[in-house]
Amino acid sequence: MVKVTKCPKMRNFCQGDLSTPRLEQMHLTRHEEGELQWEGGLNTTIKHMFDEMTVKNSQVTEVTNQLPKLE
Repeated sequence: MVKVTKCPKMRNFCQGDLSTPRLEQMHLTRHEEGELQWEGGLNTTIKHMFDEMTVKNSQVTEVTNQLPKLE
């Protein structure tokens, strides 16, 4: 699970290229305002959330990825 909460200075998830071959789906929610849209990749989605957070700095954003548990 990846959870991003009140990170007003977080512009992206990581520097450079990001490869997440095991990331099959993500559940994105924004408390009190409904669901966020997946924006093509993890870094792009984080940037989109950052851009929106600069407008509403007090929002709480949660990003949850759901992967099968490894045994």
